[in-house]
Amino acid sequence: SWRRRRCQKALARVLETLGAVRGDEAAVLAWLDCGGRVDATFGEGERSGVTVLMLAAGNGREASVELLLRRGAEVNLQTCKGGTALMYAATHGHAFCCSAARRSTCRTATAGPR
Repeated sequence: SWRRRRCQKALARVLETLGAVRGDEAAVLAWLDCGGRVDATFGEGERSGVTVLMLAAGNGREASVELLLRRGAEVNLQTCKGGTALMYAATHGHAFCCSAARRSTCRTATAGPR
């Protein structure tokens, strides 16, 4: 259907813009608004299990990180190698993204099980 094609194009744009270190909050929002899962994972081999939050945090995309966290992205998800969004941000020196991920982790820990 046209909606499915639109969502697939939106996801491709999200991954392309975040992967290219350009960042595009509008693309992330369009993807989420057309049914994209906030914690969707992708990748193969060593990058298996990477989330959009991990890419945004690792590339220092502050607005996208905040948007994904507001939409309920799980900050503690891990790749097949054990990497998290916080680790991606820290590895690449993005202090704001580290802080946002830590704040989210603290809120999750104090809220208890869902």
